Amino acid sequence: SKALSVAMLMTRIPLPSPRVYDLSRAALYLPATGLFVWLVVAVAAVPAATLLSIPVAAAAAVLVVQYCGFNLFHFDGLLDSADALAYKADPSRRQAILTDHITGSFALFFGCLYIVTKVAILSWVVIPDGLALTAAGVTLQGVVATAVALAYPVTGRLTAGILPLISRPLRTAGLSSQFERYPLGLWIPGCLVTLLIAAAVLVGLAHFQATEGSLLATAVGDPGLSPAMLAVLPVAFCVPAFASAALVSRLFRRRIGGITGDGYGLAVEIGELAHLLGVAALLVH
Repeated sequence: SKALSVAMLMTRIPLPSPRVYDLSRAALYLPATGLFVWLVVAVAAVPAATLLSIPVAAAAAVLVVQYCGFNLFHFDGLLDSADALAYKADPSRRQAILTDHITGSFALFFGCLYIVTKVAILSWVVIPDGLALTAAGVTLQGVVATAVALAYPVTGRLTAGILPLISRPLRTAGLSSQFERYPLGLWIPGCLVTLLIAAAVLVGLAHFQATEGSLLATAVGDPGLSPAMLAVLPVAFCVPAFASAALVSRLFRRRIGGITGDGYGLAVEIGELAHLLGVAALLVH
């Protein structure tokens, strides 16, 4: 029931209700929830790229699937946070804005800007033909590069999983208070398992595609990366995750007084965007 409670928190897909809603093991399960979203996004990208010849339309279709299944609740947190954090007022007024049901101009502007940015970046990566990502003299190509680019849901959930480690809840009741006891001893194995599964997926994709030529090659023409080098690649997902969690934690601490449930939604969305912005910076056409 503890794993099911975390799954219910992170998805809009109807699931059987647990006997007791319990987030005491969220530190263990929360990071791994991004793996399933990654799978759904990748599966949705295949027919979207095949049936829709316009990359922007394919990217938008992938986001529709993702948001209807998983992210609308998190996106609501982004909208509420935009209104509260951008408003010039004292913390008590910002707290009131977080709890009202009015979508203000800041939410509308930043929400539209956020989705447009996501669609723009995804339109470059959802179709793997000719896609390449390069960093430190190493280039990832084709399906492997696409898999890394589409792993942004993993980074988003890693970000939300880091937030309780560096933040304090605003209230003693509500969603954020349920993460007050969030042991590092559970988060570390949960994070490691998530990264190991992601590494296995990337190594498997590279091995599966090896017969069609090297999809992993350095810029100077080396025939490929070793599986060990590819296996540590998901560790890089932690960089935007930690940076995003630190940003959200700082904003809520200084402007709101502590983290709230909306802050967790914002953390997921900012983590995903940070991953995609990193992908955009590494794109080679």
